[in-house]
Amino acid sequence: MKAEWMGMAAALAVLALRLVLIGLPLAPGGGGRLARAGRVVFAGTVANLLAVVALVSCRFWNPAADWAAWLAATAAAWAWRARHGGVAGALRGWWQPAAAVLAVSALALALPARSEWRIGGWDPGHYQNNAVRISLDGRLDGPAPAMYRSLSPDERETLAYIHYGGRYRAVANNLPVAEDNRLPLFFFHLTSIAGAALHRLGGDRFLDRSAAFFGLGLLVPLMPLLGALGLRGWRRAVAAAFFFLSPLLWYHQAVPSAEMLYFFLLLGGIADWLDSADADPPRLPWVAWAAAFLLAVNHLNTVVFVSAMAVYAAVLDAGAGRPRRTVRVAGVFAGLALGFLWDALFAGTTLLKLQDDERAGTVILVLFALCAAAGLVVSRVRFPGWCRGLARLGVRALAAVGAAVLAAVALASLSGAARDWFYVLYAKLPLAGPALWWLMRQAPFYGVPALVLAAAGVGFLAFWRGPRMERLALCVLVFGGLFGLILVRPGIAKLFPWGLRRFFVYSVPFVALAQTVPVLWAVERFRRCRAAAGLVLAACVAVAAAEGHLAVQAARVGDYPGIAGVLRQIEGALRPGDIVVADSPNWMAPLLVAGGHDVVNGTPLWNPPDSRDPSEYAGAVQPPRDEYLALLLGLPARTGGRLLWLTSTSKGLDLYPALPETDPDPLLAIDYQATTVVHGERNKFYSTSTRTTPVRLYATTGIPPAAPAKDSAE
Repeated sequence: MKAEWMGMAAALAVLALRLVLIGLPLAPGGGGRLARAGRVVFAGTVANLLAVVALVSCRFWNPAADWAAWLAATAAAWAWRARHGGVAGALRGWWQPAAAVLAVSALALALPARSEWRIGGWDPGHYQNNAVRISLDGRLDGPAPAMYRSLSPDERETLAYIHYGGRYRAVANNLPVAEDNRLPLFFFHLTSIAGAALHRLGGDRFLDRSAAFFGLGLLVPLMPLLGALGLRGWRRAVAAAFFFLSPLLWYHQAVPSAEMLYFFLLLGGIADWLDSADADPPRLPWVAWAAAFLLAVNHLNTVVFVSAMAVYAAVLDAGAGRPRRTVRVAGVFAGLALGFLWDALFAGTTLLKLQDDERAGTVILVLFALCAAAGLVVSRVRFPGWCRGLARLGVRALAAVGAAVLAAVALASLSGAARDWFYVLYAKLPLAGPALWWLMRQAPFYGVPALVLAAAGVGFLAFWRGPRMERLALCVLVFGGLFGLILVRPGIAKLFPWGLRRFFVYSVPFVALAQTVPVLWAVERFRRCRAAAGLVLAACVAVAAAEGHLAVQAARVGDYPGIAGVLRQIEGALRPGDIVVADSPNWMAPLLVAGGHDVVNGTPLWNPPDSRDPSEYAGAVQPPRDEYLALLLGLPARTGGRLLWLTSTSKGLDLYPALPETDPDPLLAIDYQATTVVHGERNKFYSTSTRTTPVRLYATTGIPPAAPAKDSAE
C-alpha cells in the first residue's frame, strides 16, 4: 500500500512538471494569480496533448519519444520566451499552477472511482478500451488478433455482417473490420489519446478517473474565463460555485466520453480568445487556435459549433474595431479545418460510418464552409452605430422570450398532464416541438428551481445592464443559443440521464452564468432596495441548496464498478490461440480491443434472424445460423487454440438453440453484481440498479477438422 501511494505521488509530480514547465512560457500574464495559474495549466495541457497526438499519428509514441518530444517542445517554448523577453516574469509564481495541478489531481484520485467503463456497446466503454489499446501500442492501428488476420473476404463479410449499405462493416456496434482485415479503433480519438496518457502515467486508477480529472480540472480554464467576463473576487467565486453545483457536471464525471474533454478545451479556448482581445495591443490567440484543432480531433460536431462561435466572435471584433481581427478568426477556422483533415486521415472509419448512415461529413463540411465565409467577410466590416443599437435591441428581445420559455417549460415539467402535452407537441410541431420536449425532459436533472433561477437571470439581462455586464450577457446568449440549437436536433437516444451528455457542454455554462446574474443584481441594489435584494439573495441561496442536494445524488451514481477485476479473471483463463464466442457484443470491446484476444459476436447464433439485432441500433442482416456456426467451428484449427463460449445470462449455454459438444462444467464461474445507472425516456432521477450477472466460460470439447480458408487475406 505504501509503495502504491508513493507511486501515485510520483505520477502526480510528473504530471505537474509536464504541464507547468511548458505552460509557463506559453501563458500570458495579467488578470491576477488565479487567472494566471489557470492559463499556465491550460496552455501546458494543450501543448502536451498536441505532442502526444503528433507522436501517435506517426506511430511512434513510446516513453523515450514522449519525453524527447516534451523536452524539445519545452526548450522551444522557453527559447521563444527568452527572445521576446520576460523569462523572469514567466517564472514568477510558478508554484501556483503547480499547486493547482496537484490539488485537482489529488482530489480526483481521492474520490472513489464510480465507474469502470470497460463494457462495450455504450460509447464510454469504447473510449476507455481504445485508450488501453493506444497506451499499449503507441499508435491508432487497433488490435491485430491472428484469427481476424486469417479471414477470407467471404468470411469477413459473414462475421462483419453489420453495415449501412456502404463500405463500413462491423462485427458488433462500433467494432469495425476494414477491407484488409484490420480492426481500426472507432470514434474520434483525442479523448482516448488523453486517457491513454493517463493510463501510462498511473494505470487503471488514473484511467477510471479520466472524466473526473477533466471535470474537476474545469476549474483551471474557468478562472481566466470568469476574469475575462469581468467577474473577479467574490463575483468569480459565486459563478464558480454555480458551475460546480451543477448536477450534470458531477454525473458526467463518471461518464468517460468525449464531452468532458470537449468542455475543458472549449472553456479554455474561449478564455484565451477573450484574454488576447483584452491585451494591449491585442495579441494573436495561439492557444485558442490550438484548442480549436484539438476540439475538432476530439469530436466532429465541434467543427460546426465552434465555427458558429467564431462567426459571433468576428462580429464582436469588427464592432470593437480590433486590429488583425481577420487573422484572429481565420486562425480558428484553420485549426478546425486541420482537425477535420486529421479526422479524415486517422479516424476515417468513423467518418465512413457517419457518411454512410447520415451523410454527416458532407453536412458538416457545408456548414463549416458557410460559417468560415461569413466569419471572414464579417471580420472586414465596420458596423455603424445604428446596427449595434439594433443588435442590442434584438438581444434584449431574444433574452426576454428565452427567459419566459425556459421558466414556463421548467415549471410545466412538474405536472404530469403538462408532460403528456409536450409529447403531443413533439409530434405535431416541427422543430420547436422536439426542442421544447427535450428541454422539458431535462428539467428534473438540472433541478426545476435551478432552471427557474437561470430564467430569471436571463430576464435580468434583458432589462438590466450593470457595470461590466456586457460581455457576461453576450456569453450567456452564445451558450444559450447553442444549447437551443442542439435541442432542435440532438441526435442521441431519448434516454435520461444518458442523453444529457449531448447538451451539457453548453447548457451547464449557460445555466451557471445565468444563475449568477440575480446575485450580482441583488448585491448591487442592496443599499437602495434592501427588501427586494434580500428576497432575491434568499431565493438564490435556497436554489443553491436544492441544486447542491441534487448534485450529491448525481455524484453517487456510476456504472460497472468492479468489472475490471472480472475481465482480468476471464483473460487469466485464456490461452494463446483461444477463440471466444461472446453471447453479448458488449464483452467484445474489452477482450478484443483492449485485450487483443480473438473474440467473435455470438448474437447470430441465438437471436432470431427476423428480429432486430441488439448489437446495432440501426439493425443488421444476420448471416444464416448454420453458416455462421460452421465458420466458427473451423477457426480454432488456424490459431491452434480452443473454441470458448462466454455467457452472461441465467440461461448460460441454453441460450443457443444448437451447439457443438461442449463441456457442461465451466472453466470459469463468476457471479458479478453489475451496478448501472438507470436510463429511460421518462426517467427523472439519478439512480442505479444492481443485478447479478452470472459470467461463465465454457470450452467446446469436439470440433470437426476444417478446410483451410479460401482467398486468405493474411
